[in-house]
Amino acid sequence: MSRLGKICVILGAGASFDVRSSGSPIIWPSGLGGDAFNGEYKPPLAKSIFDMGHRVYYPILNRYPGAIVVANDISRAVSMEQISLEEALAGIAFHTDPKFRLHYKHVPPYIRDLIFTCTYHYTPYPSNYIRLVSELLSYSPHEVCFLVLNYDDLLEQALRHHTPREYSFENIQDYVALDRGAKVVKLHGSVNWFRTLRQATRGDRDDWFRFLEEFDPLKPPGDETEYRIQDGVTEVLKSPDMLYPILTAPLAGEDPKQFTCPPSHIEVARQFLHDCTKFLIIGTAASRLKSWRASSAR
Repeated sequence: MSRLGKICVILGAGASFDVRSSGSPIIWPSGLGGDAFNGEYKPPLAKSIFDMGHRVYYPILNRYPGAIVVANDISRAVSMEQISLEEALAGIAFHTDPKFRLHYKHVPPYIRDLIFTCTYHYTPYPSNYIRLVSELLSYSPHEVCFLVLNYDDLLEQALRHHTPREYSFENIQDYVALDRGAKVVKLHGSVNWFRTLRQATRGDRDDWFRFLEEFDPLKPPGDETEYRIQDGVTEVLKSPDMLYPILTAPLAGEDPKQFTCPPSHIEVARQFLHDCTKFLIIGTAASRLKSWRASSAR
């Protein structure tokens, strides 16, 4: 036990949105000068994910025809906050029309590619996360459980910068390894978590779309062996194998049954929270975790 005890840190979209400080520059696209794309790769808030007028987002959206249909259906209501993104996507995922349910299957790959692109094209160092990690692990050392509501791996990058030899994330159990001072529980999945749809001999996007028709993205992985950690996949469609991201895109609510991280990660968090009295909430409303906190105490 660290001398200052336990602390649970809950990270929402606002934390990643403000990940850059003066400790890290903005990445400038090759060949562009002036203020071109200045900050446009900034990690998005939920209401901006389907912003079809965004010059960075649209080329990514255009890879997934079904996601284009979904975006046209929900973007205005979500951007004006008439409905939450989760509610809007759930309406598509469980639509009575099978064509819309098929369109939904293109949404998690689109969101995954968008978040990945923003994560690695906005700033070279997640400076505010690095400062947070340094404070919690070195200046005011605690035993930490990060409950992460985001898909990006900016926190993992910060931990690797802080202690490279200790914080690698090569398999799914590395996130909650018992010998680490900081556990990382990514409740809604991650940009580098995938399921293998099929071993592919060539990257044929038409095959990927056809194979997707019989795939159920709402069915959670059966066990931890289905979690494939795959870093460096810039686009889902360009992977040599046919992959599908593990994200809770339409169901990112308060019910613990809707989380896509492995059950063992949930159990680690439950045990940690049992006698944890310190909480730090960054970039999300505390009310979103109310039912999770209550269920973890049982």
